[in-house]
Amino acid sequence: MENINQNYLKNHILQNIQIRTYSCIDSTNNEAKRNLDLNPCLFVAEEQTNGRGRKGRSFYSPRDKGIYMTLLLENNDDLNDIVKITSYASLCVVKAIKKLTNIQTDIKWVNDIYYQDKKICGILIERVLLNDKAYLIIGIGLNLYPFSVSEDLTNIVGFLNFKDDIRNQLIVEIINNLLLFSQNKNSYIDEYKKYSLLLNKEINYYINDEAYHGKVIDIDNDAHLIVLNGNKIDSLSSGEVTVRLKKD
Repeated sequence: MENINQNYLKNHILQNIQIRTYSCIDSTNNEAKRNLDLNPCLFVAEEQTNGRGRKGRSFYSPRDKGIYMTLLLENNDDLNDIVKITSYASLCVVKAIKKLTNIQTDIKWVNDIYYQDKKICGILIERVLLNDKAYLIIGIGLNLYPFSVSEDLTNIVGFLNFKDDIRNQLIVEIINNLLLFSQNKNSYIDEYKKYSLLLNKEINYYINDEAYHGKVIDIDNDAHLIVLNGNKIDSLSSGEVTVRLKKD
């Protein structure tokens, strides 16, 4: 399998950003935090020993089986809305997959990517403050090729399993689109909806550990999930809810 090619990335990523590649590292998000002075910078690893997901969960990142990368940016006004940048990042991933493989994947609001009813990608976005400057750390982990998982995860963890090694091309496509957020931030939601796994579905959701259920009727321009709960409309933002498909 072809290694992550730093020269290829430098030659094909359209904006002038620094690029760091690693054979093995604890976490690309952690590495970004250790190197805020490199902003803007892309960190890519062949393997992570301590990959992280949302809410402190681990993200298993074995060698040559996926894309493990973090984009470090200075947090300007355009990047203040974490929900929008998170949802936009997920759209960048599914669009890149579609363009390069013609495989249709889906977004489970707000930022999990699913293929054949299993999660293949997670996105972890963190904001860091240092010396009165704010930085945005956008971590993306994408499972491309099968690896062994524990029995309790076999029905949860999935893989794109495309026949060719397209990691370098996928990285370029995702990052080039992600770097266009400022000019697309007010116009991407309609396209995001086309990939939504939840739109027009019955769901269970949780607010402050209290369970509710309803039907997803829209995703608004702020990337909030709009749910019809009886006669009431709930507008849900990430960070305060956990959304699960309602079982038949």
